[in-house]
Amino acid sequence: MSDVLVKKALEKKVREEDKYRLEQAWQWKQEDELFKKTTADADIYENRHYSFLERQENEMNWSFGAAREIKKEAEPATNGGSEVIQQAKELSKAEKNVVKQEKKIMERQKNLSILRNVINSEHDTRDDMIALASEEEKFFKDRIKLINLSAKADLEKATTEKDKLVIDINKKQAIVDAWTDYAKNFNIGSEMRDQTLKSKEDAQLDLYWAKYQLKLLETEPAQKKKAKAKYKRKVAEAYIKSVISQNDENCKEDHVIKTEINGKPVVLVNMGRAFLGGTKPTYYYKDMETGKQYLYKKAENCCGVQKPEGAIVTEIGAKIQHIVDPEHEIPAIGIKDAKGKYIGSVQEIMDVKQKPDIDFDSWQLTSVGNGGQDPEVVKNPEIQKTLLIFHCVDWLLCNFDTKGEHLLQRKDGSFVSIDKEGGMNQILKEGSQHMSCTFKPHNHEPIYNVFFRMYRDKKIDLDEGALKALDKKVRDLEAYSDDEYMKMFEPYIRQVNKKPEQMRENILKRKQNLRAEYNNFLSSLREGTKLPENA
Repeated sequence: MSDVLVKKALEKKVREEDKYRLEQAWQWKQEDELFKKTTADADIYENRHYSFLERQENEMNWSFGAAREIKKEAEPATNGGSEVIQQAKELSKAEKNVVKQEKKIMERQKNLSILRNVINSEHDTRDDMIALASEEEKFFKDRIKLINLSAKADLEKATTEKDKLVIDINKKQAIVDAWTDYAKNFNIGSEMRDQTLKSKEDAQLDLYWAKYQLKLLETEPAQKKKAKAKYKRKVAEAYIKSVISQNDENCKEDHVIKTEINGKPVVLVNMGRAFLGGTKPTYYYKDMETGKQYLYKKAENCCGVQKPEGAIVTEIGAKIQHIVDPEHEIPAIGIKDAKGKYIGSVQEIMDVKQKPDIDFDSWQLTSVGNGGQDPEVVKNPEIQKTLLIFHCVDWLLCNFDTKGEHLLQRKDGSFVSIDKEGGMNQILKEGSQHMSCTFKPHNHEPIYNVFFRMYRDKKIDLDEGALKALDKKVRDLEAYSDDEYMKMFEPYIRQVNKKPEQMRENILKRKQNLRAEYNNFLSSLREGTKLPENA
């Protein structure tokens, strides 16, 4: 930065600082109020600028690990104010580089703070704004350099492989944070902001793989071979996906989706990439009016090939839940492109417990001695009611993909069943036309198989109240119009375009014969069992 510009900035700071702060505070307050009141109009969000005041108040977390410790060691001692702790003289070369870079970035941050305070008025020239942008870029690059130097210094002290991985994860997280902060310098919708957010997402991917490496390292020896094979498969899929997967504007941070969910219009804004461990790219969206969060999932398979069926089935599953099980529904909708082709789906994110009262995933996968899963877990009448109703929805959707990890507990204590896009792919298969506790078309078994086998093997009894609750759901569906019901499936039938008449027959049969199907199935497990005759 030139001395002339610094001098100008200092003079302007003294002259206008108080006025500037008052005006900026008022401007941001008004802008924020306007934003809150008019969030139904996506244009307000698209044209919103990050204020200088907001950036000024943003904490710069550009230092971590060894850098903090080095700074602490190098500070003057407090006893008398004249002694300096001798550890500073014993720093390694890597640590000295951190101290040097830290000093440099502190000076740059000081100058940048001055510019941020004074450059934002109608009197500023284009050269002033270019100078500010240049300083922002230099500060960002210095920040990245400090992060790398700090990690290098930390690695000198690492003694285990786990320590090294943790340092690498911390470094990658700091880089993600740096890109996030840097993006705030650019207006929403600008090319520079788009490029910066893309770099941020790339950094997030690096962080994801680093965390996965740590997860592998901490895997139990008995599971390590299987875990490594899964990792190799995911890496291969990611590579193929990077070549095949097509661009989707809904995957761009800041993008706005205007749609309807359960007949209500919503405006959703992309808040960034979500890394949830699935095979498809997912993104967080937010309803700017209600604050509800949604998850956008691309309609493609694990290798990045477009597969609209998944998005369509997600939409159908939400509609069936709305009819059969509104208490536990997960609002969702398929998203189409300008040509009317399904390219993804949006579904509401549930507010779930991080540590559920019942971990169905562990329950399904973990054996108790030689006797299999613990039957006590599913003796509770409310749990049985939940499993029976979830099974009803999945049966109608011809979904044999529901496993323990798909059952999540909300903070109110109730459970929800997520991820229905695996449904319908068995609708023409002979083995899927009747209920069973052994049918297993995928690598994993549906959780319902385990539950119903426990009843068959007399490890549990079915609660009468749970069966009555299921019967009520069956009656609700029986009262629902066949024509309206079939309309939900038409997009899927047209998309697949394989034996459409047979497909329609099989879909409708599941609805019309639902009571008889349950009675035959339950009776096959234990003779005489059937749905109770509710009045």
